[in-house]
Amino acid sequence: MKSKFRSAVAHNEEAMINTEYKRRSVAIYCLVVCTFMLVGCEKGEQATDQETERHIEFITVEQGTFSGVTDHRLVAVIDQSAWETLWSKHASKVLPSPEVPKVDFSADMVIAVFDGEKSTGGFSIEIVSIAETSTKRVVRVVSRIPAPDAMVTMALTQPFHIVTVKLTDKRIEFDVSSE
Repeated sequence: MKSKFRSAVAHNEEAMINTEYKRRSVAIYCLVVCTFMLVGCEKGEQATDQETERHIEFITVEQGTFSGVTDHRLVAVIDQSAWETLWSKHASKVLPSPEVPKVDFSADMVIAVFDGEKSTGGFSIEIVSIAETSTKRVVRVVSRIPAPDAMVTMALTQPFHIVTVKLTDKRIEFDVSSE
């Protein structure tokens, strides 16, 4: 009788161990599967963003540190009248005033970034890239600040960058970072 009892207890213990082992195995399996799914989704989203964003070529019209535009502006110009107004303000410190650069607004547009008036030299702003997705055009801009111990000119400056790019009806988004 004792052997039957021990046999039954041993069988129950073995069954409990098997059941616990199965539970842990299932839990580990689920954890591994969920981890792979999350990593796969994350990589899939990144790949999708990279696939749908394409680089857009642009041509610099003018870039420098002296402008009549003394406030911070991020501008997209799509017609001749607005372009003439912007250029007139921008070139207002130059005598004689330069002619308005020609832009074919039936095919192109102007993107201009102005960093406002600075109390010294050493500042700059640059459109480093333009990319497009299915819904928007992203203009990536870097605003550079001189190091605290940098030797700079002691003059008021107004950093700017003006470019032309193919015309779009998509939303223009500016992504500005500082260095």
